[in-house]
Amino acid sequence: MKATHTLMLLGVAAALVACDAPSPTDPVTLSGGDSGIVFPPAEEPDPDVEPGDPVEPGPSEEPPATREPPSCGAETLTLDVRPPDVMLVLDKSGSMMTTWDHDRDGATAEVTRWSSLHGVVENLVTDFDDALHLGAVLFPAADVPDVSGAEACRMATGPDAPASAAGGASLLAALPSADATAIYGGTPASEGLRIATDHLVSIADGRPQAIVLITDGAANCGDGLTGAERFTVYDAEVPFVAADAFATGVPVYVVGIDIEDDLLEIPVANPWERLSEVADAGGVPREGGVPFYDVFDEGELDDALSTIASDVGCTLTLPEALDDLSRLELAIDGVAVPAVDSCDGGEGWMLDGEDVRLCAASCEAAQSDAEVDARLSCIPEG
Repeated sequence: MKATHTLMLLGVAAALVACDAPSPTDPVTLSGGDSGIVFPPAEEPDPDVEPGDPVEPGPSEEPPATREPPSCGAETLTLDVRPPDVMLVLDKSGSMMTTWDHDRDGATAEVTRWSSLHGVVENLVTDFDDALHLGAVLFPAADVPDVSGAEACRMATGPDAPASAAGGASLLAALPSADATAIYGGTPASEGLRIATDHLVSIADGRPQAIVLITDGAANCGDGLTGAERFTVYDAEVPFVAADAFATGVPVYVVGIDIEDDLLEIPVANPWERLSEVADAGGVPREGGVPFYDVFDEGELDDALSTIASDVGCTLTLPEALDDLSRLELAIDGVAVPAVDSCDGGEGWMLDGEDVRLCAASCEAAQSDAEVDARLSCIPEG
């Protein structure tokens, strides 16, 4: 290899000798055009300086100023992706002992609505315990006996399981078992929402928060009611309590289990219409004709909770600096995340109104102590 280099150098030297040598006063350009490197012409020798005389140093020159490259308008911000606080407000009234065709298969035995809810909450903990700080409030209290009157509407004084990191185990421990048969009481949903909201406000530290209300009917047990009215009169406070939660920055998602669109007697209300009001008041109604998650089997219930968990845990509110979302680019630990039209594929991000929603796989990566960068790409020239 060295011999080859020597021959190449000799060839270049011969070519230079064969060419007409430029005048020492002519500039020398090593590449054509205005972009070439140009050396200044050699200076004429000073006739008063004899060879070997010391050369006086010339005036010192300042180094050329460092020039910043021109900006194209790109901006990069590191986003803080932290697991949100999510409180499940779970209906534990006597009606949850009603059996239903949980798999829409007439050949299999029906199970109680509570059994289905318990199983789906277990799935939620398995899939999202790392991504969400989960907690729960039961309505009524877990130990309400089979009695009527005010005791049937009694609530615990605080959350049954506070929202916390890896809180899934505590949440499941607070629930009656999946095969429980001693589940009683009315439906004090408004008090369940109040307890959940107060708890979230007390632990608020800037991370996102949300409530998921899951019930199989309209609420009763309203304040100030006595006798049979505790159970026959609809508690009209529920949508207002949901609206109060949303006003504090806590959206309320609503899931209805096997809800009837008809006028019922306990309480006297149309559950479908009443839950629609609560979902609208909670600030995050579903798009389309039904504002709440209207589920009629265990699979739909599981899908509803998974969808809500993904929405809550993977939606990023961008700062005002990133106002032109058409130029938005995201990266997780330096790896670009593609923009997608749908999260069906599991990876990527998509616009959700003025926010950004990370798809499930990308969300999981973002919440594992990874760094998420949001960048506005350069504005195209022209």
